[in-house]
Amino acid sequence: QKFLKDSGQTDEDVRMRVRLDLLSNKIRDSVIKGKDQVSDQQITDYYDKNKERFAQPERRDLSIVLTKTEAKANEAKQALENGETWKSVAKEYSIDDASKAQGGKLPAVAKGQQEKAFDDAIFKAKKGELEGPVKTQFCYYLFEVDKINKASQQSLEQATPTIKQLLTSQNQQKALDAFVKDFRKRWKDK
Repeated sequence: QKFLKDSGQTDEDVRMRVRLDLLSNKIRDSVIKGKDQVSDQQITDYYDKNKERFAQPERRDLSIVLTKTEAKANEAKQALENGETWKSVAKEYSIDDASKAQGGKLPAVAKGQQEKAFDDAIFKAKKGELEGPVKTQFCYYLFEVDKINKASQQSLEQATPTIKQLLTSQNQQKALDAFVKDFRKRWKDK
């Protein structure tokens, strides 16, 4: 009753909406019935054409300190070389709030995500070695590669559930689109 009062609808309006929703759902179910059949060949073909979608590039976990000036970067570097932790040095020197809040951690960096000079340095660096300062357009980076996660490729078997769901959804959407187009064409004039 509160809903009816607040919405300005009548009991009959709400009942009509429920009837329309039920009818709409039944029509939809009828239109997409049987459209969930996806063959193994279709899945294999999709996987072969879209392998890169199921690939994970190499990613590197870093500890970083970002400074505005080279002098500050060198101060931070000296502190690290003197045995201070990345966490304390990042807290004191870094101007990057996101990594600073994580103790200087910048996880899962993939090639091409950072400014070119920094990106090149990241993927040339060896694990566990202090690098920098690396000059970029507006600042200086000190960093160390903590972990290298090798590039990987999801197998067809691993990708199959995702592909099957995607192709099923596409098949159902095509059927619904065709139904709506035909429905409008048949009934528009009437």
